[in-house]
Amino acid sequence: MKIFFIIASVIFIFAVFFLTAGYFAFCNACKRRKNQGGVNVSRYKPYEKEMEKALEEYERAEKEEVSITSFDGLTLCASYFPSPKKSSKLIIAFHGYHSSAPADFSCISAKLLENGFSLLYPDQRAHERSEGKYIGFGALERRDCKSWCEYAAERFGDDIDIYLYGVSMGGATVLMSAELPLPKNVRAIVSDCAFTSPWDIIKNTLIHRHKIPPYPIIYFMNYWARQLAGFDFREVSSAETARKNPYPTLYIHGNDDTFVPTEMSKLIHQNASENCKLLLFDGARHARSYLSNSERYLYEMLRFLENL
Repeated sequence: MKIFFIIASVIFIFAVFFLTAGYFAFCNACKRRKNQGGVNVSRYKPYEKEMEKALEEYERAEKEEVSITSFDGLTLCASYFPSPKKSSKLIIAFHGYHSSAPADFSCISAKLLENGFSLLYPDQRAHERSEGKYIGFGALERRDCKSWCEYAAERFGDDIDIYLYGVSMGGATVLMSAELPLPKNVRAIVSDCAFTSPWDIIKNTLIHRHKIPPYPIIYFMNYWARQLAGFDFREVSSAETARKNPYPTLYIHGNDDTFVPTEMSKLIHQNASENCKLLLFDGARHARSYLSNSERYLYEMLRFLENL
């Protein structure tokens, strides 16, 4: 009886420890951060001057602030940039984890507008102006993507062609949305440095950035994700979605990405259909492929979208 009591006590202590550790790890990964706003240009070395100029142009550009209500009752906000040309082409672009539209898209925005694309830049849930307490690593955001597509289709009508574009978590968001019933206006997807699944990127981050063994703590993190945020780290995968993705898709990744391994985009592409392409940028770190070679990036992206 005494041995049983000791064993039960040890199990209880370990359970409490890992539940507590899992809670704090989950909050660190998924909870909204305070003091959002602004772009730290110093993080973009050696591209600070390009970023400063792009951010100034981004702020001066004509835009309209819009909002929708998410599937779970949150107010989601976005900036809409109309093309200076008469256009029937709209890019809906989703920024990355703990990032923003100005940070991820300001450098390419002017070029896309010049080439006849209007732009819709949502603030992902739990980022910037959009409501939300928890980040879903694409599992929740894919449904927000669907809502923004429906908003665009309703606002602009059947004649608008919608292209989905995302960087990092935004890339995973648009890929994961492909398994949902999107409006018929959606024509193609461009995914830059996406991860394969929430489970995979959290596991990779625990190992390589925090030097923490992922097991068993990731299971307890996932428990809190289900209980508090309403999603499961394993409920959706960009790699699995690729198998049934009906849209032509351009996958982009930098070969020097240490945050989201390049192998993740390679794996997603291996599962994809024939109407997809993988584009790698030598020397590019995470979400820096455009900055590393803007001419090639823009050329390949426009050629892909215009030759559908």
